[in-house]
Amino acid sequence: MSDLQLAALTSHPIQYQAPLFREINSREGIDLTVYFCSKQGVEPHVDEGFGQEVVWDVPLLEGYNYEFLPDRSPLGEADSFFRFNPGIVRALQDGDHDVLWVHGYESLTNVSAILAANHYDVPVVFRGEVMPDTVQGSLKRTIISWLFNYIDAFASIGTPNRRVYESFGVPDDRIYHAPYSVHNEFFQRQREQLPPIPELREKEGIPINN
Repeated sequence: MSDLQLAALTSHPIQYQAPLFREINSREGIDLTVYFCSKQGVEPHVDEGFGQEVVWDVPLLEGYNYEFLPDRSPLGEADSFFRFNPGIVRALQDGDHDVLWVHGYESLTNVSAILAANHYDVPVVFRGEVMPDTVQGSLKRTIISWLFNYIDAFASIGTPNRRVYESFGVPDDRIYHAPYSVHNEFFQRQREQLPPIPELREKEGIPINN
């Protein structure tokens, strides 16, 4: 039996997703290809929230196959809903993938990928930060409900996320528990290289509570 060809679609290389991709790809019987919509994370970019240039100093692209999809955003707004990477449609059309795993629905790329996967009979697994406060409004709920009809399985990141899916009538047997994970070994190794906590607190000027 050949390996399951799994395609994952996500916005850009993210430090906490990379270990998960490596772990999945290391499992026997799974061949993972990750499709990224941009190179943010591996190339320096200005984080508006922090007000400074950011580039990750941990390996983001090791241990799994990946491809950066060309950006064809019609309005030049790659960080908005109008981000569009049509290469994912061609990847699904080629018939090389057995399952599509989509992270979120907040872009033209993701919506078109979900619809294209259905057209080419590729099952879709959806995982996203869909919370009660993000699905307010009758029009938005109508659109989301329509899109959810094209999704075969939902990966729940937590209880509120699961409840949202249930509020749209998704049955329990299509919701799978898939919370965000932490690469414990990495953080344990980093901690072992640091001085004792009291010294760290003193160095950073953090009061020590008695």
